[in-house]
Amino acid sequence: MSEIPVDTPVYLIENATNRGTTFEAYANCDFALLTNDKGARGTPVIFHPEKGGYTIRSTSANWDAHSYWQMHVTGVKLVQGDVASLFHIHPEDRGFRIGTSGGGCIYYPAKGGKGWFKVAGGVLPNFQEFAYFRTEK
Repeated sequence: MSEIPVDTPVYLIENATNRGTTFEAYANCDFALLTNDKGARGTPVIFHPEKGGYTIRSTSANWDAHSYWQMHVTGVKLVQGDVASLFHIHPEDRGFRIGTSGGGCIYYPAKGGKGWFKVAGGVLPNFQEFAYFRTEK
């Protein structure tokens, strides 16, 4: 697997579904999720190296100052940079997983439904799949 491009906008594509990542508003916050359609590239993100990992920033959001990804109990939420989560990249044959320092990795609803990204370790709830990503310019 190639290195993660840093400090430059890239599309983050989930390999199994061929869907990009984007965001949507809910209760005065944006949350990260897969695009609705296969082949849709979504919103570019920027990986910023930090403390042995990366912060991830969406290049656009409904609230300008809130564009960094943060692991939240309800999903991956877009927040201000000073409270962004630190993510780690785990390369594998199917692509790379995006994980947290706690050992969990991003997952999504696997049955084609819509749902925000969440983070879990080990065994996932029914109809959920870990996300294996690639980047595209």
